[in-house]
Amino acid sequence: MNTTVLITGANSGIGKELALYYGKKGARLLLTVRDKSKRDALEASLKQLVPSASVRIDLLDLASFGSVLSFCKLLAKRGEKIDIVVLNAGIHIPFSSRKTKDGFEQHYQVNYLSNVVLVNQFVQKKIISDACKIAYISSSAHRLAFGIISRLNAFIYHYAHSKFCATNYFLRFKEQNPHLDIKIIHPGHVKTNIHRFKASPIYRLILRYRSYLDPMQVAQNIAGIIDSKEEVLFWEIDREGNPDKHCYDYALSEKLWNSTLDDVGGYLHTSQKMNLFEIT
Repeated sequence: MNTTVLITGANSGIGKELALYYGKKGARLLLTVRDKSKRDALEASLKQLVPSASVRIDLLDLASFGSVLSFCKLLAKRGEKIDIVVLNAGIHIPFSSRKTKDGFEQHYQVNYLSNVVLVNQFVQKKIISDACKIAYISSSAHRLAFGIISRLNAFIYHYAHSKFCATNYFLRFKEQNPHLDIKIIHPGHVKTNIHRFKASPIYRLILRYRSYLDPMQVAQNIAGIIDSKEEVLFWEIDREGNPDKHCYDYALSEKLWNSTLDDVGGYLHTSQKMNLFEIT
């Protein structure tokens, strides 16, 4: 498999299982984790599980635009040309709206804004190949971003809003970049570390009795979707799905994009700032 695959958030869960899947297929792996301890642990694990795989692990903290820009600069300096990008890294911390050091609500920056900057830097610096496949790991929770009840639901709102913003963004990004193979994937309810902050007694009770998908099977589903020739943009688990109806509200898309430009426009190429969400 003469393919270079980038996977963000690769130290556990879906990200790690995808790394194992592609590593066994012979792909060259570019993986990201947030800190050195996670990098060391992942490196040791992969050496044991896929000793013949070509692996490079870099630090990337999506809660820091400085980290995102440094990572992209490093890839460009190395002359990387990536064939598959899996934007898997994300957070869900219920009842929390803590701000990052850049001044943004943490879910909004990690799950949305930093991915916008990342992808635009990839295009600008020609880090991805012309036929690159990009998969964004979304969530069915993006449908819970609207309505008074959702806004009052501190358990899910910030996460849902960030996932809606990202889902909406990649739908529009595909329209402006038809040569790129983009897939937005709700992987299902998966037993991963994203649930580690959900410590309330009620949620623990739900977690005990709810059926969760195995990360290894989910990773195989995602890889199959990425390789699929079907012209399907939004996927739910392993079949075609429909994003929330608000994703097709172009006036809302324009409003969201203008807000995004206020937030991260300084990191985007001029042509992309002007044309990416041109409403016709």
